[in-house]
Amino acid sequence: MANLISRAINKVKRTLNPDIKYKAEALIKTVRIGTEYGGWVVPENLFNADSICYCAGAGEDISFDTGLAQKYGCKVWVMDPTPRAIKHFEGLTEQIAAGNSYPVNNNPKDLYQIKADKLHLMHYLPVGLWHQHEFLKFYAPQNESHVSHSIVNLQKTDHYFEAEVKRLKDVMQELGHTQLDLLKIDIEGAEYDVINTILDDKLDIKVLCVEHDEWYHHKDDQYLKRINGIIGRVLNAGYVLADIDSAANTTYVRKDVFQQLKKKQ
Repeated sequence: MANLISRAINKVKRTLNPDIKYKAEALIKTVRIGTEYGGWVVPENLFNADSICYCAGAGEDISFDTGLAQKYGCKVWVMDPTPRAIKHFEGLTEQIAAGNSYPVNNNPKDLYQIKADKLHLMHYLPVGLWHQHEFLKFYAPQNESHVSHSIVNLQKTDHYFEAEVKRLKDVMQELGHTQLDLLKIDIEGAEYDVINTILDDKLDIKVLCVEHDEWYHHKDDQYLKRINGIIGRVLNAGYVLADIDSAANTTYVRKDVFQQLKKKQ
């Protein structure tokens, strides 16, 4: 009980900013998977080999995505049309399959932990998520060394590549999935549109991990209103805010799943 209370106190402290009006309900056991940069906090005792996980937004740190496969044996679909992200995934799978190590974010001191016997669980889709199927411009970040591109041109740049985007329900239908155990979206400002389609389509998703990218690059002075608004909509749709941190990452667990996890503790 003492550990549970201590965990709850620590997590209540983990808020984005006093201007973000929501705090985490830290009443279930959680675990952080992945690096400090690319990792996420998720329920500890939820996933297994039958779990279906989608991770949209890869860049050159998929330590969370690979961590799910390695720790739980989850089937993971990574989604990102960015050429550098595709190249990174290809390099990772090739080197791990050959018995070599591979660096996260090109940092030789931070290596992927996935083993070769888990690579078959990793799948890659070179598409982006959006509210409809089309081909869109993905605008480059201001810092050329960074990899994440934005449909909504969050960093207001001129360079871009074009790629295919799809509505999540269509991706699920194409892959034959009627429900997801987890969806991670780190999609550089497109999260508003995608979350709205998820809720409008009433998709069956147990855990949502969302990075609110506008926290870093504001489109205008209404960014806090938009972030608070989308968090509120997710909660009103039947989710519990299980974790929130200073890097604008939020983890939501559907209420029925949250209650089941609480009972098991």
